[in-house]
Amino acid sequence: MENRTEEGKKAQATYINDYQKKNYKIFSCRLKKEDWEDINSLIVSKGLSKPDFIKYAAEKLKEGKI
Repeated sequence: MENRTEEGKKAQATYINDYQKKNYKIFSCRLKKEDWEDINSLIVSKGLSKPDFIKYAAEKLKEGKI
C-alpha cells in the first residue's frame, strides 16, 4: 500500500476542493421540518439521491410536466 506524505495528502485535498469549487454548486432551500421529512422519505422510497431528484424535477420542468 502506498505511503503518502502529509504534504501529498494536503495537495490532493486542495486539488479536490478546488475542483469541486470550480465544477459544482450547492443547491439548498429552507423548508419546514415536516415538509423536508415528507420529501426526504419520498426520495428514499423511490431509491433516488437528492441530486438525482433535483435533476429529475428539472427535466420535468423543461418538459412542461410540472
